[in-house]
Amino acid sequence: MNVNCTNETEHVVHPGKAGSAIFLSSFTSLSNAAVIAIIGTRIGKNNNVPLILVLALACTDVGTALFDFLPATIAYFVGFCKTGGRPMCFFHGFAHTFLLTSSHCIVVLMALERFVALCYPFKYNKIVTNKNVTLVLLGCCVYAIIFAMLPLLGFNRVVAHFGAACFYDWYDRSTLGSIYIYWYCIQGLLLIATLVFCNMVVVRELRKMQKRMPNAAGAAKDPSLTKHREFTAYMVVASIIFTVCMTPLTIRTLCNHLGVLQSPKMDYLTVRMNITNSVINPHLFWMFRASARQRIWELIKRIACCCRRSEGEKMQLFNLSSSVGSASRPNNTNSASANKARVYKLECDGPNNTNSASADTNKASVYQPESEGPQTA
Repeated sequence: MNVNCTNETEHVVHPGKAGSAIFLSSFTSLSNAAVIAIIGTRIGKNNNVPLILVLALACTDVGTALFDFLPATIAYFVGFCKTGGRPMCFFHGFAHTFLLTSSHCIVVLMALERFVALCYPFKYNKIVTNKNVTLVLLGCCVYAIIFAMLPLLGFNRVVAHFGAACFYDWYDRSTLGSIYIYWYCIQGLLLIATLVFCNMVVVRELRKMQKRMPNAAGAAKDPSLTKHREFTAYMVVASIIFTVCMTPLTIRTLCNHLGVLQSPKMDYLTVRMNITNSVINPHLFWMFRASARQRIWELIKRIACCCRRSEGEKMQLFNLSSSVGSASRPNNTNSASANKARVYKLECDGPNNTNSASADTNKASVYQPESEGPQTA
């Protein structure tokens, strides 16, 4: 679909799609901004390569929300012509390809970092340094810029898809257009293959490390192994989500270019799956931080206790009001409900403040090693 403002008809907005577009742009930007704020305060002068990679991934995801999701959302509401026409569509196509390619490369770097950390631990500090990682990240950004600029320079072309998104034309069968499409598909398959290989090796090496520990208790108390496990689990899950989100779009791009198994509904679904990866990434950071999980669990328990307490008080008030007309008769329900309320209060507040404080102190000491976020030893 080409952007032609002279023939643009009245734009129709579907409430369901509009709501999901607003959710994607706002939720992605806010959640990734929170991750950036937290990691920015924790990165010090030491070797914090895992945190640097997570920070870079969050930055690209914020950029995706601001320069990819937001223009597509505005264009969906008011149409392409009112948002800048072809120049805005070209900018959107460049930002879409650049940011997603950068994000994909960073996920692969995270897998390679885990691979080096577990397979070559004695060379890790020499190979993986903050300076080297920064240079590699800059190289990935330069590559992503060149790859995103090619459709604007004659390799393929930028067109509008689904009335809102602008990116490369997968139906372009010219020589340069075909080269770009095959390049995109081969690049995606290479990234997926690298992720699968690194994940398999990393999981195998981590299991060997656990078997070499003298006992399970010692393995659980080893801070270096805990940090390895924490960030490795984060990387593996992020890689799985990346593979699930990217593989369908790569296959659909190749199918549309070859003219086989064409389905606009499947194309729309695969594009939405690909951009959903940027929505999920920041929440994996919270899920695989032990301190964050502990705080969330404590919050859930407090909410549950408050609900129980309010339920017990309502039962007691109901029984008291029902016994006003029969005050002369003995009523055991009030005492039972009062006992229930005391039980709810005991469950929420604990037997005494001293025991509660000591329990909180023990939990804090258990999760103290993860307070600085996932990083290697």
